[in-house]
Amino acid sequence: MISVVFSLYYQIPPTTDAKAYNNIARNLSSGKGYVQNAKLAMTPSLDDALVRIGPGYEFFLAALYKVFGYGWKIVWIVQALLRGLSVLLIFYIVRELFWKEEHAVRIGLVAAIIFALIPDLIIMSGMLLAETLFITLLLGGTYFSLRVLRTGLPRDSWCAGILWALASLTRPTAIPLFLLLAGFLFYQKRWKLALPVIGIPLLLLGLWSARNTQVYGKPLFTTTAGSYALWIGNNPDATGGYDKPDRIQDIITRGHSVDVSSVAFHEYISFLSEQPFKFLELQFRKTVLYFSLIRPTGFWFYLEHVPVQQLITLIMSALGAAFLFVMGGAGVLEYIKGMTRKKYFMLTLVALQPLLVIPTYVETRYRYPLYSVLAIFAAYTLWCFWQKKLSWKRVAIVFGFLLFCTAADAAYSRDLLFEKINQIQDSFSASRT
Repeated sequence: MISVVFSLYYQIPPTTDAKAYNNIARNLSSGKGYVQNAKLAMTPSLDDALVRIGPGYEFFLAALYKVFGYGWKIVWIVQALLRGLSVLLIFYIVRELFWKEEHAVRIGLVAAIIFALIPDLIIMSGMLLAETLFITLLLGGTYFSLRVLRTGLPRDSWCAGILWALASLTRPTAIPLFLLLAGFLFYQKRWKLALPVIGIPLLLLGLWSARNTQVYGKPLFTTTAGSYALWIGNNPDATGGYDKPDRIQDIITRGHSVDVSSVAFHEYISFLSEQPFKFLELQFRKTVLYFSLIRPTGFWFYLEHVPVQQLITLIMSALGAAFLFVMGGAGVLEYIKGMTRKKYFMLTLVALQPLLVIPTYVETRYRYPLYSVLAIFAAYTLWCFWQKKLSWKRVAIVFGFLLFCTAADAAYSRDLLFEKINQIQDSFSASRT
């Protein structure tokens, strides 16, 4: 309900990535193929839709447009429903993690409430961006992965395989997650359960990659976005975020992404080999950026002329992120005790979230998949406090780490920080005139 009200109140039009997803989906739904520019429907190899992450979210939008007709309201409503489904999945994941334990229901309810109220995820549901769909698929894959590890039922492995396949087509960062589950099952010699988990995603990813290879005449895996991300996040002028130096922007503007992607990967390897210490320093910078508490969302274009709402959004986002990182991190440390098969899987899944983002570049919204699992461990921390089973030392350790990351990020990004503060002040000044 909150997501629906937010979406219909702001009615945020698609821009940049969202606009590209929308255009591709419209062309798909009207039979013009997977192209961003409808005029290139007959010559898709000239189109550059492949530079966008996909194709899962684009096909999701296209299906909605095909069934309900073109319009953004249906997308907002369906994404709000996906948010509701994610809340249920959070509850059931907790039930799996604490199977047959009395406190499972209580922790699950608290985790579901925390997840439902995360400000950043409410905002995401009102935009035509892939995060809402991806998080639902991520949570669905996680739930059935935990189930198959417990039950050993083939139907659970098939469900896990299908959901991980769809998640991987939406964002390739899900690929290591189904490989993780398959690795667990292969290690346990549960071959029949492992085959659909690894087979379904590889089949769908293979078909999509084969289609791209045929269209563009070069071997391509999923999209060209990965090599772009590596290059933008790892070059001598990189700052850790989505900052493209003029030199890189000129190359990208002049060339097709299929051709530029090979240049991008070559540049990435050159930077790694020629400036290894700069490369390592940049990985450290991106790590502190990922865990920094001064990276709230709130500078979206739809808030530019409403400074009070923007300030409220920034505060709510910052408080939400701080709560999730501190309480969720403490819950992770507590959960490590008494390792079991399910705990190894879940904790590895948590660790993979930053490990899959930091090597490229870090944007605030790329932390959102981690937010969903941190909601579970934040609820676990609250329960442990209630039962007086958790020492404040764990919270202090996590808080100290986050303060260190925040201080380092502030030192690195001092100019950007002052620029954002001035931007807010200018917005308030403009609203008074």
